[in-house]
Amino acid sequence: MFYSIILMIIAVGLFYLVYRILKADKDVVLEILKYIVVVLLLWLAVCSIVAALRVAL
Repeated sequence: MFYSIILMIIAVGLFYLVYRILKADKDVVLEILKYIVVVLLLWLAVCSIVAALRVAL
């Protein structure tokens, strides 16, 4: 149960990190890299939520 709480906290932190990355200054060269990082972090956050739900249920 404690494991699922930690995973949910990590997921919320990752979603906040994605929000901060999307609000960062615009730069043409780094735009593609920014969206790649955003997709990877969102994927990790969703995986954390799924893992937390599997442990809890």
